[in-house]
Parts: sequence; structure tokens; C-alpha cells
Amino acid sequence: MAEYYLKMRETRRNMFSDALLRLYRAKGPESEAARQLGLKLWDFDMEEKRMPINSEEQRILRHALNDLRNQRLAEGKYTDGVEQAMLDVMKPYKTKHLPW
Repeated sequence: MAEYYLKMRETRRNMFSDALLRLYRAKGPESEAARQLGLKLWDFDMEEKRMPINSEEQRILRHALNDLRNQRLAEGKYTDGVEQAMLDVMKPYKTKHLPW
């Protein structure tokens, strides 16, 4: 099974945490997975530059970023950065496990 990785920068981490915080505030305690992913983001060491995620975390990030994008569209703000982050989450880097 391939593992997924996201390239992480400070701006991207801030955007992810903002989207996850908005999702957690909207859904409340039932979105414990969003809270856990937010904690994982802030515990991540930025020196590594690639954060490993699984498919469930990818789904949560995708939905959180989509909600953030919809909110920015409703406010009339630019969504270019959010859309680029969504594309990166939808097509993350994968590790290649060679058979030898």
C-alpha cells in the first residue's frame, strides 16, 4: 500500500489549520477527526517538509478546504490559494515500494 505525502510550508499549514478549525467549529464535537488532524498539523516538524497522511485524513482535508473555498466565494474573496491546496491534497505524492 502506498503512503501519501503532502509538501508542507508555513502558509499551507496555516491554511489547513484554518480550514480544519472552521470545520470543527461548524460541526462541533462530532468532528473529532478534524481536531486530531489539526493537532497533527501543529505537531509536525517543518524541517521534514513532507507530512505523511492516510486516505481518511486526505478526505477530511479535502472537505475542510472545500468548505473554506465556498465561504471565501460567498464573501467575494480570492480562492486561488485554496484551490491550489485542494489540488495538492487531491493528488498527493506517493511513496514507491519497489519489489526488491
